[in-house]
Amino acid sequence: MSNDLKSDLLKTHERFEKFQEKERKKKEQREERRRRRPTRSKSKKKKKNVKSNSLVTINKELLKQRQTVRNSERSRQLVFQIVNFLEQADRRPISKKEIKDNLGIDLFSIQNEELNQQIIEQLDRNPKIQIQNEMFVYIPNKNIKNKSDILRILMHEYTGISSEEIADSYKTIKQDILELKEEKKIRVIHNDERNFDVLFYIDHKSEVGINQVFKKKWAEVTLPDETDLPKQMQQQKLHQFETIQVRNKQSENQRKKKRRFKPTNSHLPEYDKLLNQN
Repeated sequence: MSNDLKSDLLKTHERFEKFQEKERKKKEQREERRRRRPTRSKSKKKKKNVKSNSLVTINKELLKQRQTVRNSERSRQLVFQIVNFLEQADRRPISKKEIKDNLGIDLFSIQNEELNQQIIEQLDRNPKIQIQNEMFVYIPNKNIKNKSDILRILMHEYTGISSEEIADSYKTIKQDILELKEEKKIRVIHNDERNFDVLFYIDHKSEVGINQVFKKKWAEVTLPDETDLPKQMQQQKLHQFETIQVRNKQSENQRKKKRRFKPTNSHLPEYDKLLNQN
């Protein structure tokens, strides 16, 4: 084997060893990078998990608040329906089952427990609703059940009672008011400004009858003409009303009095001294 060939082989072997060394270093670097990657990724994942958990809790609270607001609005609407239904029941106690059967509002539902709790609390705070043994009763403004009760209350109310104040007493109260008016037992006066009727009791005992003979005599009396009326009044020594014109006098407070005064400088004593010296 020639020397040139040997030298070429040595050079080739050296290059190969260098190439292997480079590859080995690259492999080590790749492994080192791989070792470091998991630690960084875990920390990032932890941070992401913390952020995501906080966002989830915030979203849950917001959803809870929105649901509470929706339930409060919904409960007001349902309470309005329930109160109207109880008013039409004429003071008869109503159970939760009747409310469910007639209005479709299930106060037994566990799914809508928060909503049902708000409905019960609002009904309990309502002064016109009374709850006893899970039964609901509507309490009207006045203790009126029939026409005799209307007359009994009006007898003691000399200033009258508005129809709105007793309208919720029972179902047929409007018809009873019309019948009492036709029977001339009450007087109904309409208030145009506030658009409601005022009821008054008619006390027939205070009415004084007039004798028919007196009515006949009154109709037979003839009045004289306007020209003869003053003479006839003088003959009967009756005086006419006289219109006296009274001149309006201005009050002393309204009059403006002009006062003459001499201007002085008493509030400036030093200025007065200078004038006296001059």
